[in-house]
Amino acid sequence: MDRPQQPPSNQAGSSPLDILILAAGLGTRMRSSTAKVLHKLGGRPLIAHVCRTASALVKGERPVYVVVGHQASEVERAVREELGESGAVFVTQTEQKGTGDAVFTARDALGDADSTLLV
Repeated sequence: MDRPQQPPSNQAGSSPLDILILAAGLGTRMRSSTAKVLHKLGGRPLIAHVCRTASALVKGERPVYVVVGHQASEVERAVREELGESGAVFVTQTEQKGTGDAVFTARDALGDADSTLLV
């Protein structure tokens, strides 16, 4: 049985870790007017659970990058509630054209980073 891959480590001598969360989607298949990352699990928005894990991985040393689009202000509010005002950098995907485009949208924010990117 294959072992699950571990996320890149952030040990001394290695490049720092940046995390990009893709949270711009419409959630069309969910047939809901609420952005899919704002649906709740255990009383908290799904995005809050992802942010908590991302924050633990970067150990508070770097911000978490979040691509927003659909219901951007509500998603940003949920992220700030979990990470604080300076814990995230938001990148806006104005037109939701898929996952590849969402990553491409973040190129300017992360283009000069000398880091390992976890999406």
